[in-house]
Amino acid sequence: MPRMLSASRPFSLLPLLGALVSVTLCSAAGAASFVIAPTSLRLEGGARTTATSVRNDTAVPVSFKVELAAWTQDGADRYTLSRDLIVNPTSFTLKPGQQQTIRVGWRGAPGSGEKAYRVYIQELPAASSPNAAAGMQVQALYRAGVPLLTYPKLGQPELKFSLEGTAGERMLVAQNVGTHFVTLQDVNIAVGEAKLVPGSVTVLAGGTLRLPLTGLPGTGAVNLSYQLGTQPQRLTLPEAR
Repeated sequence: MPRMLSASRPFSLLPLLGALVSVTLCSAAGAASFVIAPTSLRLEGGARTTATSVRNDTAVPVSFKVELAAWTQDGADRYTLSRDLIVNPTSFTLKPGQQQTIRVGWRGAPGSGEKAYRVYIQELPAASSPNAAAGMQVQALYRAGVPLLTYPKLGQPELKFSLEGTAGERMLVAQNVGTHFVTLQDVNIAVGEAKLVPGSVTVLAGGTLRLPLTGLPGTGAVNLSYQLGTQPQRLTLPEAR
């Protein structure tokens, strides 16, 4: 059975706590600072490879591992380890100031239809300092999930919105029945004066996302606004009767 990966926010480095517990929380690289660029990748048309890079701006050597995960949406974001593409290298160590290019490419012929992945760049635990106190120790490790979209030709998104659930447990459902992913910026969901601000939301081609309306009134019409490219969008979803 494919191993599932936990979700992480796009374009950000997220602290990942280890299983051990300690009174002191310290980064594996002290005041960790890593630069990843670019922060999103594409394989368009007949392109066979793409790349991102990592730079170590800390004062100590840092090791990383790299994994590829298929990204799907069935109401929520799902990530499953994948071998659809070749990732090189899958592990490396950077000295202070060093940079490493990570290349991703098709194993065979480019796939048909649009597919989505994330390239996970995970900091590995550093060796314990000889001066560290005896006992358990926790390191705050960093992980980035760089989105990778592949498509042989540019399609078109087609969004549909609806409400699901009963009073107090409602969800806003965003379904993309088109052939290309779409990212909604500055998303704002309101019921009366109460607001929920998810920020940006990406809906994959053929994907469905269900957004819990946590903290909003359980009854009443839902007003949705967002930015699509340079165009503001607004719509009202009436309460189901």
